[in-house]
Amino acid sequence: MRQITRRNLLLTASAAVAASSFSMPAIAAGKSIKIGAVQPFSGGLELFGKQAQMGLDLAAAEINAAGGIMGHPVEVLYEDNKTDPKTSVERARKVIQRDEVMAVSGPITSAGRDAMAGTMKRMKTPLLYATNYEGGICDRYLFSFNTVPNQDTAPLIPYLKDAGVGDSYYMFGADYVWPRNMFKAANAMISKVGGTSVGEEYTPFGVKDFSS
Repeated sequence: MRQITRRNLLLTASAAVAASSFSMPAIAAGKSIKIGAVQPFSGGLELFGKQAQMGLDLAAAEINAAGGIMGHPVEVLYEDNKTDPKTSVERARKVIQRDEVMAVSGPITSAGRDAMAGTMKRMKTPLLYATNYEGGICDRYLFSFNTVPNQDTAPLIPYLKDAGVGDSYYMFGADYVWPRNMFKAANAMISKVGGTSVGEEYTPFGVKDFSS
């Protein structure tokens, strides 16, 4: 089975978008297929934004080296959403209206994704979301490529038990939807294997100093 990578995901998603029934203008010969990338390059999650950029750049290079998509080269246009939902919407609208991108990749946070969802739907532009997320979303203009909480915890918790790590768990995360739903799924799996959850703790989103 072929290994799934960010490059393969972008290749598959881009090809699917190009071949789908979404309304989009014809692309003139020699013109590039533009993909917007609304990612956090500041505001606290820049590490993940840089990782996404490296993956997208590699994907575009691989696709273009193979002749592009239907003969058209892929061009990725980056925008910094500053790890902020409102800015995510503004930057998504910018690349759609100004740059006429065919699809948008990003963001990282669930809050940013949810904020962008309405704009993507109104502007009939697919959002390619490659971050693991809390699930429960089904929309014509949202393509999710990663795991949901039960898919992460189902193999992890039993493995930790079998490896002799222990049966007691304390869960610590940022105070937003993803950690809370992840811990909810983890608690169910911990109970299933006979373990104990001794507590949960959440910090305000964006906190970096945990020394106190």
